[in-house]
Amino acid sequence: MILFINEDSSRTESIQHILAPLGQEVLQAEDINHIPLDEGSPSIDLVLISIDAQNIDPLFVIEKIRNREMFSRTPILVVTALSSPLYFIDTFEKGASDYFVLGVDDTALLGKALKLLDKRDH
Repeated sequence: MILFINEDSSRTESIQHILAPLGQEVLQAEDINHIPLDEGSPSIDLVLISIDAQNIDPLFVIEKIRNREMFSRTPILVVTALSSPLYFIDTFEKGASDYFVLGVDDTALLGKALKLLDKRDH
């Protein structure tokens, strides 16, 4: 299962369409309170975090996810419509695995997700 942390459900539909060939369900969480962090929650294979969200602090979310044992090996892919190298450095320091700028070549998002899922399995 892929967890997409994002406030905009229309972007979630777009992400679901792009990642459909992976055969993974995409679960949307609108904020930190809706992220399945309990031990009995579904297994999350990849986390995508939108840094364009207004009410979500991606650095806090990345840190919260990384501090949970059940997510210690789960790759985190930061997605954005903006390109800010300094912000990406901060996300890597908090535990993000990679980033992707939406709108450049959305099909490349599929490749990044596949690469991260493959790394997780090895």
